Amino acid sequence: MKTSVLLVDDREANLDVLEAMLQGLELETVRVASGAEALIAAAEREPAVVLLDVQMPGMDGFETAKGLRRIEGCAHVPVIFVTAAGLADERYGYELGAVDYLVKPVDIHALRSKIAVFVSLFEQRQQVVQQALELARASRLKSEFLANMSHELRTPLNAIIGFAQLMHSGKVGAVSESHHEYLGDILTSSRHLAQLINDVLDLARVESGKLEFRPESVDLAALIDETLEVLRVSASEKGLTVEVEIPKDLGQVQADPTRLKQILYNYLSNALKFTSRGGHVAVRVLPDGSESFRVEVKDDGIGIAADDQKRLFQEFQQLDAGAAKKYQGTGLGLALTRRIAEAQGGRVGVESATGQGSTFWAVLPRFAAPGDIGAGPSSRPGSNVRPILVVEDDPHDRALILRAVEGAGYSVMAAANARSAVALAQKNQFAAVMLDLLLPDASGWDVLDAIRATSGNANVPVVVVSGAKDGSIGRAYRIDDFLVKPVERTDLLSSLERVGIHPPSGQSILVVDDDEAMLRLMSATVSGIGCRPICAPNVEQGLESLAEDPPSAIILDLVMPGANGFDFLERLRSLPHGCDVPVIVWTSKDLSPDEQALLRSSASSVVRKEDDATGRLLEELAQVIDNPTRSACFEEPAGGQ
Repeated sequence: MKTSVLLVDDREANLDVLEAMLQGLELETVRVASGAEALIAAAEREPAVVLLDVQMPGMDGFETAKGLRRIEGCAHVPVIFVTAAGLADERYGYELGAVDYLVKPVDIHALRSKIAVFVSLFEQRQQVVQQALELARASRLKSEFLANMSHELRTPLNAIIGFAQLMHSGKVGAVSESHHEYLGDILTSSRHLAQLINDVLDLARVESGKLEFRPESVDLAALIDETLEVLRVSASEKGLTVEVEIPKDLGQVQADPTRLKQILYNYLSNALKFTSRGGHVAVRVLPDGSESFRVEVKDDGIGIAADDQKRLFQEFQQLDAGAAKKYQGTGLGLALTRRIAEAQGGRVGVESATGQGSTFWAVLPRFAAPGDIGAGPSSRPGSNVRPILVVEDDPHDRALILRAVEGAGYSVMAAANARSAVALAQKNQFAAVMLDLLLPDASGWDVLDAIRATSGNANVPVVVVSGAKDGSIGRAYRIDDFLVKPVERTDLLSSLERVGIHPPSGQSILVVDDDEAMLRLMSATVSGIGCRPICAPNVEQGLESLAEDPPSAIILDLVMPGANGFDFLERLRSLPHGCDVPVIVWTSKDLSPDEQALLRSSASSVVRKEDDATGRLLEELAQVIDNPTRSACFEEPAGGQ
């Protein structure tokens, strides 16, 4: 379609003259005889330029120019007024946005030159607009591809991680020492691959503006400890010392814990990766004015040259080919850290010198907007199931207790020191406390006194898990049981039973998923907590199983051939016996806002098919089994996942 020029004049003869002057310019002329017709023509098709007579009956040229500016897409169309000498207020015309005045009789060469320039500019702008549309389309297709590929990659990867976890923990039978080591290697490699997939997806979310933040009150000490726990093996294998420093007067911080962990993980994993054996890494949190706080990760590793520091926070950038071969990574971690911080109004940076180590830092807002503050996991609406607090400073012992207790279906929160334990107790009511006596910052008895002084925990059952061999020492402190390290899984669970804390058991759980590996994984996971799995490979069989053997809860995949998870939920909630059954959505699908809104009314929670997601699923399962009213609740996946 040729570029058009709009000719506006109430005299037919004048239109003929203008049209004749423009012949041979490879453009299309659109002729109208009034201002009203000009507005209609411009709204139907944006012209490259408008030749507009000033003196017209009814709507004159000035009123027509005003009207053009109000039409979508025509606000900046060049207007050249064409008028007889002395009949127009040129100053007023330029105020309305005119680019030129031509006085009748019009000079043909001047007219053709001006029109050619404006037509060329219009065509260049149209090319830019078209390129922008194509780029937007390519970006949308890329995001759709990544979302679809994430499902295809995560599904088999989750099966690998899930089955490896079951075998590594010994829940499906004893394994030899060498096999236990191999399974640990499989888990480490699988989790690394899962992290790479998540990094690519998060980058796509940032670029499309879909990366979500859910701030809440954060215990920084506990959050840092949880992040370090993930990297504990990497640090111990290299004999690295990791220290944490948080000032007591920092005050309250509200942040998205998932995104803050992501920043810490990226900084810490790099510090561990580039620090030599036996080195030192420090994590510090500092106030940065009254509105922000600063997180620093300092190492005494290889350091970074000044010229290389400019490329550190760019996507897919690694310092050199040698480093790319020696160290794993895609060059996305630091780029994502920058994007995540900037999306929250923060900033990042690095201070380093070759051979002298590096300090990576991030400055983040201390407080979220009031309307954005979300409830933490312990204060979900409708949930009256209290978690178990595990207070243990030794990472190995803490991991052992967590695996045992979570694997039995209990909801668990962990603290690595007295300060974190008391902070958690001030915000949560616990079903029981498993307490080590030897903590780095206070006596376990002092911690117990502080916990019992908090609201809701005055009579909480306490099981002491300690290296002390005489349990009588704690009789004056109102403890309910005493276990001596090293402690076995069966001892831990038996102790909880003795104090009256029972895991969900003997109930049936319906699992609906088209992937056979996922069904086997869920069958083993559900059986491991004493429940009876009912597996269905599609929606129809799931609904039939529901009628024959009503379950206590349902684990549902969303993406299935034919009828999908949304169809299942719609049909389930229309059944008399399906209105109140708790449903946990178990999916690799990235949920759109519309899909999240739809699930709020019919699902209890959403758990992502990602690294270590089976532990999270067991927590959700334990809560909905013990508290069926949670079927009306919904927890959005963290980070939009």
